[in-house]
Amino acid sequence: MFAELRGTNFRPVECQMQARELIEGSYVELRRDPGNKHDANAIGVWSKDLMIGYVAKEIAAKIASDMDHGKNFKAVVEVAGKPVVLKIEEIEPF
Repeated sequence: MFAELRGTNFRPVECQMQARELIEGSYVELRRDPGNKHDANAIGVWSKDLMIGYVAKEIAAKIASDMDHGKNFKAVVEVAGKPVVLKIEEIEPF
């Protein structure tokens, strides 16, 4: 599935810069943010220890529960630029 990176404009400047420096093929980390006051399904997107934005809420709503129940997902930058598009896939357990 594919999701846009959202909310980068609301992040600190160093996070915005990191988001702009993403290149196609780069891996980013997805971390649940269940305490998010705007969206209980929020999934943060992290790059180099910086939270650079969020998975689009339409996609987060589909996978948040799976993440809460132990499923893992990987995300790779499919399209760099504005908007950044992430390809998200479940990581199958061994």
